[in-house]
Amino acid sequence: TWMIVRRGACCCQSVTSTLELDEVLRRIVEGGVYLTHAEEGFLALLDNQTGQLYLRAVKNIDQDRSKTLRLPVSDTMVGTVLQNGRPLRMTRSAEGPALKVSTGFLVHSLLHVPLISKGKPFGVLTVDNRSTPQPFKEIDETMLTSLADYAAVAIENASLYQQAQQEIAESKRVEEVLGSERNLLRTSKSDFEQL
Repeated sequence: TWMIVRRGACCCQSVTSTLELDEVLRRIVEGGVYLTHAEEGFLALLDNQTGQLYLRAVKNIDQDRSKTLRLPVSDTMVGTVLQNGRPLRMTRSAEGPALKVSTGFLVHSLLHVPLISKGKPFGVLTVDNRSTPQPFKEIDETMLTSLADYAAVAIENASLYQQAQQEIAESKRVEEVLGSERNLLRTSKSDFEQL
């Protein structure tokens, strides 16, 4: 039990130790896969304009394919998790067909947990086992949910940082333009006074 707590603490610390959004997202997925001993994982965020989830980070899933993948919210397992704000853990039955994940892959077991900020789900963190028939347990769900809680804060902080950086860059650009305009006015005034 102590080892599980320590692994979880290390993952949470890693997730919150940077403000670069893409790095935060990558660390979240890597942490989820590591904590649950999953084969692969992904993180999808809600696009408020389209109402779809889009993959932002993956681990052990084809990067090129995942960059353009959009996940519908209606009539999907990830959509259910996003809408009700509760984890979903499933395992393929011994004689049943493989489970189909939103990415289109067939898996033996999967675990979706919501990313929640200010009481509202805004994304889903998912881990799965595609080739090994290893089910996820309650402890995996607890660990991934805990990581998702830290992840939500880290994502919000990184997003605010990114927004602040963009505003600073825009402010500097405006200052440069105004400085150029002031110089132009001074030069014009000097030219006018010489006439």
